[in-house]
Amino acid sequence: MEFAFSKASELPTPPTLPGKWIEANFEELRELFEKQESSSRLTHCRGGNSTEVLLFENCDASIHEGQYHTLMSLGLAKFCENATSSAWYEWAIAKYPERFVNMPE
Repeated sequence: MEFAFSKASELPTPPTLPGKWIEANFEELRELFEKQESSSRLTHCRGGNSTEVLLFENCDASIHEGQYHTLMSLGLAKFCENATSSAWYEWAIAKYPERFVNMPE
């Protein structure tokens, strides 16, 4: 809810009834929130060098599960719009191909 109220307050003309605005825009807000969460959860899996190598092997299992569930709810095309998520998908499908047999587009 904090994320949604923040987005409402960032609008050029913030709504006078932010709860109603959130309700009307819930799906879009949920997708934005999930994308942001996916990116922020993966930041601590980055390497320390200047090339920003993603070290997905070092990520906690809960992060991988979160990424997988986000992928399944958004579909492959939307999930891979984010470069980090796309890199995670490439890593995950190579490591666990059996989990990605029936992917929603």
